[in-house]
Amino acid sequence: MVRSRPIVVGVHGLFADGADIMLEREGARLVTTNTVLHASNRIDVAALIAPAAVRMASLA
Repeated sequence: MVRSRPIVVGVHGLFADGADIMLEREGARLVTTNTVLHASNRIDVAALIAPAAVRMASLA
């Protein structure tokens, strides 16, 4: 039986001290958005956030 590698998905690449390393050591693949810089960033949300940022900037 082939065991598939679990995928851990998070919104932000924020992990408790060493938690990301522990998860990867146990075989998990980490996937996060690029809202916080991290080696696990795989989901680009810039196109989703940019319009709201432009609207907020015009209100300032």
